[in-house]
Amino acid sequence: MQNSARILVVGLVLICLHHITTGQQIEVLYEKKLDLGLSDKILVENHLTYDPNNPDHLLISGMFVNTEDPDEYGDFSVLSEDNGKSWKYLKVFDVAQGADPWCAITSTGTAICTVLGLEKLYVYRSEDGGKNWQDEAVDLGKYHDHQTMAVDFERNVIYLVSIKGNKIYVNKSEDDGLTFPSPTSFRFSNLGSNTMTPVVLSDGTLLVSFTNFNRPAIGQPRNGGRVQLSKTLSWLLPSKDQGNSFATPLFISESCEAGFPVLAVDQSDATFKDRLYYVCSSQSDNMILSHYSDTKGKSWSFPVKVKQYHHLPRHKRNPFTGTPQVTVNNQGIVGVIWQDRMEDAKGNCQYLYFTASIDGGKTYLPPVQVSTKPSCMEIDQNHWAGARYKSGGDYTGFVAKPNGNFQAVWADSRGEISQLYMAEITVGK
Repeated sequence: MQNSARILVVGLVLICLHHITTGQQIEVLYEKKLDLGLSDKILVENHLTYDPNNPDHLLISGMFVNTEDPDEYGDFSVLSEDNGKSWKYLKVFDVAQGADPWCAITSTGTAICTVLGLEKLYVYRSEDGGKNWQDEAVDLGKYHDHQTMAVDFERNVIYLVSIKGNKIYVNKSEDDGLTFPSPTSFRFSNLGSNTMTPVVLSDGTLLVSFTNFNRPAIGQPRNGGRVQLSKTLSWLLPSKDQGNSFATPLFISESCEAGFPVLAVDQSDATFKDRLYYVCSSQSDNMILSHYSDTKGKSWSFPVKVKQYHHLPRHKRNPFTGTPQVTVNNQGIVGVIWQDRMEDAKGNCQYLYFTASIDGGKTYLPPVQVSTKPSCMEIDQNHWAGARYKSGGDYTGFVAKPNGNFQAVWADSRGEISQLYMAEITVGK
């Protein structure tokens, strides 16, 4: 790797240049606040997707909190047909106390959004990609949590995974989201579990990631007293028959702590096709870690530190980190974003950072600051949402576009109520 090149960061809202020596060039094409028609609402926890047939067709789903009455909150979706330059077709889903929004667009252009509300899991469908939504949602029942989706575009199968009690649930639709027949459910142990993101390999294999984080405690009250495990355990659940049955869980790592790890797969035809990437945070070390697998999850690399702080002053070496996200572009380049407080001596405010790997996750380029101003979520104007979503959400929007660029959407509170910002990033070889 040559050390004479530079990384150029450009923000269109506030132009900011950063020069960092590296053998690659990371360029932030723009960073801007989005006008979604929700400037009077606190916006947190969002998801970003695009139409596989039209990459300029973007769909954001997110969570809003009413500034006047913070006990009123819910979920929304909003559509762009010009790659994020303008936004319209705002939809507020008819679910009181909605949370955990997650959307996808299928190969037919149908948008599917799933939300939690009043202890139930709902699925909404739009045949025109998010312009008009069906009046009634599909009700998948009570007590689900942390649902995520994966779409098998080649076979047009939608997978919706969630946790319910201590069981992993997989709901599947083979009719473009019209119906989700009876789910497949699994419980593998008495350890507390939570589902993370699923992916689909090129051969149709479904892989569902999940974690174990607590256990029943001797001497605790009968109503289910539990204690945290000393280490969070990360697993992969494989299915070769489209989620009808699952093989023995495959162990990934015990290096992840707290938060919500993210699983991604290289869907390109490049060198690392079908390589898996599992990215998480280690709060005790304040590190973002990445693992990779070339064996469909049967074996994994040791955790790779996505960011290094050995060059920083000691007081900056262990800052808060949160909400890592990972995706892979059509050239096989791995992109990772996260929120980081290393620039704030008090540890209250954060910036969005980006880095990339061009060697299949073995090494990562020096991190680049994407956001140009600090975001301070824990302010009075954000009410309970700022304290609950210190990083802006348990997840945030991040995709790799067909042109190879990375696009990020995140919640940002720059001295005002939390709103959504967007950036587009390129990595040159």
